[in-house]
Amino acid sequence: MKYILINFIVAIALLFAVSSCGNGEETAEETMPDQPVYEVKGRFISLNETDSYFTVVHEEIPGVMMSMRMGINLKDISEAEGFERGDIVQFNLKRDGMSWFGSDLTKLPNDTVLNLPERLQSMGLD
Repeated sequence: MKYILINFIVAIALLFAVSSCGNGEETAEETMPDQPVYEVKGRFISLNETDSYFTVVHEEIPGVMMSMRMGINLKDISEAEGFERGDIVQFNLKRDGMSWFGSDLTKLPNDTVLNLPERLQSMGLD
């Protein structure tokens, strides 16, 4: 009787474990809650059309990340076409799975002041 009860408990535990695994076809969007969108300003450095990302030096995003030089993925490469090294840009940044994606890139006036640390002030101007 004792072994029957143990086998029954093990069978129930396995049933719950298997049923919670799903079919393995869930996407990051289905498993991650809706991610916030951050409006970011920075200096455009380059566009990598082959790998669909642009490089930018951006201001701090409070509570998310410090100012840095960063490659940002694009779902639509055409959004970054026409920008030149040194352009001041504004864009939306959103996390999708384990990656960050930029969208809605716009050029800001050249006299726009960026709040960048000293070590990043001249990056992208050379």
